[in-house]
Parts: sequence; structure tokens; C-alpha cells
Amino acid sequence: MGFASAFAHLFWSHGWTRIVTFSAWLAAAEFARGHVLTGFPFDLLGYSLTGSDEMMQLTSVIGIYGLTFLAPLLASVPALVWPADDRSWSRRLAPLFLALFVIAAQLGYGYNRLAGTISTERQDIAMRLVQPLVYEHADFGNVDPVALVDRLLMLSDMRMDPTDQGLGDITHLVWPESSLPFFLESYPDALARIARLLPEQTTLIAGVPRLPYALDGARTGEPPFNSVVAIDTEGEIVASYDKAHLVPFGEFLPFAPFFRQIGITQFVPGVDGWSAGEVRRRVLALPNAPAALVLVCYEIIFSGDLGDSGSAQFMLNPTNDAWFDGSIGPAQHAHHARARAVEEGMSLVRAANTGLTFATDPVGRITAALAPGQMAALDVRPHQKLNGTIFTRVRHWPFLIAVIAGMLIGLVASRRLRRRRL
Repeated sequence: MGFASAFAHLFWSHGWTRIVTFSAWLAAAEFARGHVLTGFPFDLLGYSLTGSDEMMQLTSVIGIYGLTFLAPLLASVPALVWPADDRSWSRRLAPLFLALFVIAAQLGYGYNRLAGTISTERQDIAMRLVQPLVYEHADFGNVDPVALVDRLLMLSDMRMDPTDQGLGDITHLVWPESSLPFFLESYPDALARIARLLPEQTTLIAGVPRLPYALDGARTGEPPFNSVVAIDTEGEIVASYDKAHLVPFGEFLPFAPFFRQIGITQFVPGVDGWSAGEVRRRVLALPNAPAALVLVCYEIIFSGDLGDSGSAQFMLNPTNDAWFDGSIGPAQHAHHARARAVEEGMSLVRAANTGLTFATDPVGRITAALAPGQMAALDVRPHQKLNGTIFTRVRHWPFLIAVIAGMLIGLVASRRLRRRRL
């Protein structure tokens, strides 16, 4: 932000052009933060304009980066009222009223979109999301696999009410990221116990660490993957997805030789870090279900960069935010995930280790949820996918055009100001 402000000052001018220039450079800096050196687009400026379901709907048109350009522009409008000059008060206040009109138009668009969107639950899939409160992920050495699997099996087969059939009518059981913080090879009975739990029609989707193997069955020696696996009623792994976008300093250490010399390591267990999967391979073909776009934990914060998602019918976000319990972080992360549902026009199913576990429809409205810190399970059905959004067709092009235009406006205006001074 400091560099962005400095660049904006280089092209400073009087009048309305200065706030356009300032907003363009801030938005460009946020876009760079989300893409350079693997990117970290957490809590972008644009999220300040997504405080309600209605306000969030504009992301279906211009995306979160479009709002990231709009947010500082609207916030800077009061600067046009001062300093006093020869303009009348009506002319000085006109931009302020225009900004209020833009916010009102955003709310109006959101209200109409929510009122006019009919979302229908899918009948070809029924999911049970388990929120198990697993804290052993912080130290693999302290894991008791037997007790942990006991807890997960108990929560998975619990009855929600007297009429509940347990797993009898569930097609897909979901355990979140880090729900099994050990290698399945170290406790082979886990797969057998899972197989005994699952009815004939049910598949388990679970977040696990996975060791990489070569085609001949030998260990490759590479760091493990942070994976999501699908396990059938025979206890066989029938599909998998390896997390592609790893958290810098969390799951891998950039410039590792340098940082290790001064005692800095990544905070997720694994001395040698974790391996990244294929970025574009995020659609998981689930047995007897529509294809799911699997986004593990913070992968879901990357607006417009969700892989080859065209065939996916809903988004599945297994996550573990226990590292940040007690802070605003888990709520922010969940809010970012809802914004992706609005952008993509796909319902979201989010299974979180300690919260927030919930499901949304394709316009981001939460349809069912568990409370943070609640050890429980939640039955949900994804909703039918919308027929695309404007954002899925144009992606970031309107944003990039607006940023470039804002920079050019600042350049032209600053040169005119310099010529007048000469």
C-alpha cells in the first residue's frame, strides 16, 4: 500500500482525477498481492463492500477485484469537498451524492438478484459434513489414530433426530482438512473401520496427508501432499485431489535455506514442507454424484483462479482454521468463500474442522450451518448451478481496463498540471 500511494503521488493532480489515480494504484497493488510470489489475496479492500448478501451480489459482475477498485474510489470521494475553492457547495457535494447513489445502486442490484434467483436443491446427492474439533494436526507425534477415528465414526453415524436414518440416506460423508492428521499407512485398520461404517451407497471424502508414490509402488522421497481422498465401501481410495496452492510459511518455506539458518520454519507439521498438486486439476469426479470443484482451505480465496472448473456443479471446501481460533480469521475466511460462490454461480459446501461449517446456494446465502466450536454433523444438499455469471465470462478484464484507464488519467492530468505551473 505504501508503494501504491507513492506511485499515485508521482501522478498527482487536482480535482477528481486524483482519487481515480489513487484508487487505480491501490487496486493494482492489491491485484499484485493476490498474484505475485504465489499470491496472498486475503482480506482485499473489496471485501469492505460485501457486508451483506445484497452487497455481495455485485461480485457476480465485476468480481472482488472490481470492488477492490471501487472501494477506495468511493471512500476517497469526501476528499473532493475540500479544500474550499470557487465552486459552489452544490458542485462540491455532487460527487458525494454520486457515491451514495452508487452504493444504493449496488444494494438495489443485490436485492433484485436475490429476489429473482430461484435456487433448487439437488436430489442426486445428500452430504453429511462432520465438524470434529481435531487439534492434533499441530503435532503429528501426539496423534492417537484409534481414538481419533473413534470420534469421527461416532459423529458420522449420529442421529440428528428420531426420524434420522443415520447414514442410511447419505450419499457422501465429508471429513474436513486435517481430520486424519496421520498417514493412513501408519494405521491400516482405519480404512477397514471406515468400510464397515459406510452403507452401500455412501462415499467418504476426507482430508488426509498423502505420501507420494511412483508408478512401481515405491516411495518417491518427495514431501507429502495435503490431500482430499474419496473412500468407497470397500475401503478403497477411488479418487483424490492434492492441494495445489500451498500457504507460504504455512505449508512451505520460500527461500528455505536462508530462513532455516535463522531458525524460521513453516508452522504446519512436516520438516521438509509439503508438495503441491496440479493447479488445474481441481474437479473431483465423485462416485454417483455431480462433479465437485475441490478447493482445500485457503485455495478458495483466489478469485478467478479456481482451475478448470467448467464441468463442476458445486464447490467443496474442506478446511481447517483451527490455527486461528479466537481471532476474526475463520470468519473472514468463510466470508471470502461465500464471495467465490457468488462470483461463480455455484453453491458452496464447506466442511471446517472447528468451524465455520455451512452450505450456501449459488448466490451465497447460507442455507444450513454449524456454530463455531460445536462438535457435530450437518446434513446438506448442494444447489443447482446457475447458468454462469457475467464474472465467469469476462473474469478480471473490466477490472484491469479500469486500473489502466485510471493510471492513464492520472498521467495525463499530472502532465497538464506541470505544464500550467511552468
